[in-house]
Amino acid sequence: LVIAAIMAAAMSTIDSSMNSCSMVALADLVLRWRRGPGWLPDIVILRLFTATLGILGTGVSAWLYLSQGDASRTVMDVWWQYAGTAGGGLFGLFLLAWWAPRLPAWGAALAVIATVPVLAWGTFARKLSADSPWKPWECPLHPNLVGIAGTLAMLALAGIILLGVRAGFVAANPRAGREDGPPTVT
Repeated sequence: LVIAAIMAAAMSTIDSSMNSCSMVALADLVLRWRRGPGWLPDIVILRLFTATLGILGTGVSAWLYLSQGDASRTVMDVWWQYAGTAGGGLFGLFLLAWWAPRLPAWGAALAVIATVPVLAWGTFARKLSADSPWKPWECPLHPNLVGIAGTLAMLALAGIILLGVRAGFVAANPRAGREDGPPTVT
């Protein structure tokens, strides 16, 4: 009974994610570009998106399982590493929009670009051979912490740019403080 409850909870989480992704795809892709009535009802499109996501997700998970040679790592470890690496920059960008509305757009873009070398270092500079010239720069972080390192690098560079904004060397985001701009904390 406990195993059935765990499986039901996992299915509930997975199908909710797939259905919400299908709705986003319908609203952002299909309805935005469709002119006039469609030849397929929206519910059919939603079901096709959901089935495609299910097949794609199963295929990616099978590929991850088969591509990992060392048995000590689980598929979830690989997923957390990839999700942390990919989500590190995105999470940092959300934090910047929330915490630093005065940051100019070019500063946010520069901060996102600054995460790329950090994420590449944390992802690829691992398990280097002893005679490698890159051995001194091997990443000591746990793979799940790579995304956090990228986010911290983004926030650090944005903080430096915000110091320039505060000192008057850099122009602030012109939308900051306006009603149609991001919210400001007073």
